[in-house]
Amino acid sequence: EASYYPNGRVSCLYFVGTQGKKEVNYDSIRSIFACTGQSLYSTNFTLSVNEGGTYILKGKGYGHGVGMSQYGAKGMAESGFSYTDILRHYYSGVVIE
Repeated sequence: EASYYPNGRVSCLYFVGTQGKKEVNYDSIRSIFACTGQSLYSTNFTLSVNEGGTYILKGKGYGHGVGMSQYGAKGMAESGFSYTDILRHYYSGVVIE
């Protein structure tokens, strides 16, 4: 079971088992699956259950949801683009003073 913020990101996951209900909040959601050798890129995903009882997490993003790829920005900076070039690339119509 999951609850969501108004922006569609997962705010809380609930795991129910023989020892009760465990709640995993925002800060821990991305790393909760680290024991599988993986973690989630973002809390921007949906949770569903198919007929066989398998839980399906479908991701929708790779980060904070603010529109800038930290890896893309880093690559641009390493290629010689200025911070103003990078900001204008990701955020059209901004005024930088």
